[in-house]
Amino acid sequence: MFLISKLAVAVLVLSLPLVGANPSPPPIQQTVHMYPPSIQGVANFIRDVTPWATPNDATRLSKLIVKSAAKWGIDPRTLAAVVRHESGFKRDALACRNEADCDHGLGQINSVHISDLKLDPKKLMDPAYNLNIAARLLARAQLYEGVENAWWSRYHDVRPGPRLRYERVVSPYMRKAFSTYKA
Repeated sequence: MFLISKLAVAVLVLSLPLVGANPSPPPIQQTVHMYPPSIQGVANFIRDVTPWATPNDATRLSKLIVKSAAKWGIDPRTLAAVVRHESGFKRDALACRNEADCDHGLGQINSVHISDLKLDPKKLMDPAYNLNIAARLLARAQLYEGVENAWWSRYHDVRPGPRLRYERVVSPYMRKAFSTYKA
């Protein structure tokens, strides 16, 4: 019975339309506020792990991260650590393996999600839109995995091997974000 409920919630999250930079989360997520957001805490993390980030850059990005994370019910430090690994907080990050397989923007949103989640490919490089998609994908990973262990590694891949490699490289950012800065 629990598996069916979890699957039903996952289908609900996956079926939400994304319109503009602020798609609406599922109703159950709107009432969940597990992590009080701290823009300054996330900005401090960004400055600490990104030497080129100015205070204004860090604050601007942290506001977007906190807003997206709160909307989807995840800790902003998780989103910040994933984005640090994925793009180094570079808004224009683009990594293509071939013409049809590219990772876009801050969250390195893969092309496979364009049709899967009905995304607007022209907006993928917009920081607010991209972070919102990244937070949505992390929320989906959390629904599938729960909050045990490194649930966030599902953001990268569902296969065990790639997930373990991802966990090894992102874990230092997670530890730093969670041990040093309050959300």
